[in-house]
Amino acid sequence: MAKYDDDFKSFAVEYYLETGSIRSCAKDLGVARNTLVRWLRESRAPVKPSTPAAVPRTSYPEATKRLALGLYCGRHWTLSEASMALGMPVTAMSAWKTRHVDTGLVEVPVLKDDESPGKALAMESSRSMGRADLLRTLRALELRNAILEESPQCLKAEGVDDLTNAEKAQVVNALSGKWTVTDITREIGLPQSTYYYIRAAARRNDKYAAVRVAICGIFEESRRRYGYRRVWSGLRKQGVIVSEKVVRRLMAEEGCVVAGKRRGKRRSSCCGEISEAPPNLLNRDFKADAPNTKWLTDITEMKAADGKVYLSPVIDCFDGMVVAHTAGRHPSAELANTMLRKACAKLRPGESPMIYNDRGGHYRREGWMRICVEEGLVRSMSKKGCSPDNAACEGFFGTMKPKGCYPEKWSRSKADDLIGEIDAYIEWHKERRIKSSLSYMSPMEYRKSLGYEP
Repeated sequence: MAKYDDDFKSFAVEYYLETGSIRSCAKDLGVARNTLVRWLRESRAPVKPSTPAAVPRTSYPEATKRLALGLYCGRHWTLSEASMALGMPVTAMSAWKTRHVDTGLVEVPVLKDDESPGKALAMESSRSMGRADLLRTLRALELRNAILEESPQCLKAEGVDDLTNAEKAQVVNALSGKWTVTDITREIGLPQSTYYYIRAAARRNDKYAAVRVAICGIFEESRRRYGYRRVWSGLRKQGVIVSEKVVRRLMAEEGCVVAGKRRGKRRSSCCGEISEAPPNLLNRDFKADAPNTKWLTDITEMKAADGKVYLSPVIDCFDGMVVAHTAGRHPSAELANTMLRKACAKLRPGESPMIYNDRGGHYRREGWMRICVEEGLVRSMSKKGCSPDNAACEGFFGTMKPKGCYPEKWSRSKADDLIGEIDAYIEWHKERRIKSSLSYMSPMEYRKSLGYEP
């Protein structure tokens, strides 16, 4: 038998005095009516006599009625067979037959022998429903599927029906970032008043209430890019000492979820053996003892509303800093050459880093090779079609795309806006994005701590 504390009983009495209905109040709070009446009598609150509620009637759309009559008239099914196939009462079908078929007021569709009732119902429904209705139905199905996936994942329950009100409130918290509380509580069968009461009661007794606020602040400041490890580091800088597991749990409860990776189409820039390929001197050794000793480069593409944007950066293996980059509308050789000139302009006298890249045609043309010779760069090239050889550069793309571009849905914006966002992200990545491998400092902070001038 469920036990309720005095705060919940007082809340139930106040809620009844506002609504004035024992039946609706008990249903919203998820308690028995006899229990609610006993609480009201104990508190000496006035109890109004309840009136019997009318039995709700089920209304079916016109598409369903037409399909039911089509099974009865077109295939000569009995009313019992048609009602069993569609899952509706025989009395309702009999009333439709008397009202529409016998009077000849409605044109009944004739179903083909190989056409299933479910398929026909979907087609009839799509004809009668507008675009808004279809989108609303799709949204409801997506929400239902999300609830079914979230319930066993978070609470280790077999289904939504097995959850208590407190557990249902946890599901609402987990999904509130994508759907409204009203839609989730209606679908999961939890009254909104009960949800808000559970949330308020949990926050009154939550020793991590201040930590939650700090976590949300750090997460939003990073534009929803930081995972729990970087948020944990940010808390330590603020003087808040909690474990990583606590941060991970609180982030999940507050809906602080980092955007996932998107798998795009593969693009190849290989144009054949147009020049001699240099050897693979890097050999997947991405560690460097000083800046400007090992550089990595590649070209990646991103989609915008009016075309595609291509990015060509130079990554320093010492700390992952983007030394230089260019972004444009075309993956031309000039895009790569301009980037390399900008990177070489930052070299100090005596520095001649190794420049490593894949076998793309940009890095095998005369312009690229001439810049490498003039600046004293050592060329190194991977095997054909072997992306792990350039894993550190690919890792930068895998971080930048989901956390730098796609959360803002830049595929709906112009290419110029996307280029501006890329520039802003790379600047943020250089100045402010902390890395665990750098003792939770940004690349610029790390270099300054070691005495390297920016």
